[in-house]
Amino acid sequence: MPSLTRVSLPNAFLCRVHYQLNSVSYWWEWGLDIGELENHPNIKNPVLNIHSLDELSTVTRSLVVVNVAENVCNDTSVTELSFRPFWNLRVLQIGNGSFTHVNEFDLYAVHLLERVVIGRDCFTIPDNSCCVRQGYFHLRFCERLKEIRIGCNSFSDYTVWEIGNCKRLEVIEIGKLNERSDNFLWADLRLESSSNGVSEE
Repeated sequence: MPSLTRVSLPNAFLCRVHYQLNSVSYWWEWGLDIGELENHPNIKNPVLNIHSLDELSTVTRSLVVVNVAENVCNDTSVTELSFRPFWNLRVLQIGNGSFTHVNEFDLYAVHLLERVVIGRDCFTIPDNSCCVRQGYFHLRFCERLKEIRIGCNSFSDYTVWEIGNCKRLEVIEIGKLNERSDNFLWADLRLESSSNGVSEE
């Protein structure tokens, strides 16, 4: 619909956060040109690019895609990061060198989440590879999650890495082959599944 120039939706779609156009659920991923419809206030932009702590603290909980820029949210006061309230989140991407002072990263019951990509040097205090802090990574009850990828030297001083009840998970990629990665150097690995009662640690 690239020729669309006028849209009038005075009271339509006000309570919706998911739109399907021509059998494509996410037009922003496929690069569809929907003309002026994209700019209508009732068609909420489901993608957010975060460049600062202020932007993160004011985001709407109905977002579908969250992209965090590189080297942001590194204030020492930022020690916890939870995406539990983001009930509609599908994709989380975090750029290199962000959230360096976060001690607890929580992806619990983000039921629609499908993909997590975290860059290098994230959730790690710079020049702190020889020290241990009580860092916790929780990834549980994300039933649609298919892949998680983490860059080198991220979460290097965390002590807990927990994955549970992510039944569709296909890819776990941490660090790079043939390169010193230093991920979760001090952590225990805990995998849980409620389907058969199995717990591995």
